[in-house]
Amino acid sequence: DPRPTARPARRPPPPTRNRRRPPIPQTRAMPLPDLVSRAELELDAPPSAVWAKLADARGWNAWRAFPNKLVGAVTAAPASLTPGDRLGLLASPGILGVLPLPTRATVTRAGRGVLSFEDDALFGLAAGTHTLTVRPAGLLGRRSKVTVEHATTGPVPCLLPAAAKERAAARWLLDLKAALE
Repeated sequence: DPRPTARPARRPPPPTRNRRRPPIPQTRAMPLPDLVSRAELELDAPPSAVWAKLADARGWNAWRAFPNKLVGAVTAAPASLTPGDRLGLLASPGILGVLPLPTRATVTRAGRGVLSFEDDALFGLAAGTHTLTVRPAGLLGRRSKVTVEHATTGPVPCLLPAAAKERAAARWLLDLKAALE
């Protein structure tokens, strides 16, 4: 007989009682809020002079008027900043606005009036993006408008008082202004 032979039907496995685990519910991670600070200041210096100061990260410590020589200091920097370069910093204002927070930063953009770098600290519990922008101000471009923006995210921003971050950005700009004028 050329007919195919039928296979016997498989028996279903015996029922098990309470052996099946309930599925683990899928949860979404709640996005953590960003702590954002922004400061802006006009300087009586041309954008080229301002940019020269910003591009020399090794020289930042020389013109910074630190309330405490540790906080806000550059601990390692290349001679000139290009994307991919690494910086060593002690974050200002640090943990609880007091303790210096060592961070490693990577330059993401450098040139055409914008310096941007990303950092992380405390094994990734805090991450930040810093953007420094220099634009001409006034009709003749002999003045500059400098903006400092910083966004921090992660579980640690609750330890960084927002007002302290704003004061640190404003102080940084005032130090830059004093060095240039």
